[in-house]
Amino acid sequence: MKFQKEIENYVLTKVVNKLEEHFGKLEVSRGREHDFLGMRIKFVANEVHISMKDYIWETIDMFPEPTNMKVTSPAKKDLNEINNKAEKLTKNKRELYHSIVAKLLWVMKR
Repeated sequence: MKFQKEIENYVLTKVVNKLEEHFGKLEVSRGREHDFLGMRIKFVANEVHISMKDYIWETIDMFPEPTNMKVTSPAKKDLNEINNKAEKLTKNKRELYHSIVAKLLWVMKR
């Protein structure tokens, strides 16, 4: 068993070295737990557990206003009405909004 692990380690190292020759230095993690693109991946026995809870909490924490309201729907009744008097967001708030929406779309897709 130990010899097999050494061979596996040797082969993995060779593969990583070849990839680094082509792509440059890579961040490599080995073991039973990995974080990748917001996903926590755990190998347990013959199963793979994937969770995005930490990523979701990180996204919620990005909101500048409190997020403790309870709602029954993500849409308000005036969702399709345009408020021409509304103040435009600042550049920083636009970028934050875009980042939060992109993160939530990623979670929704996965």
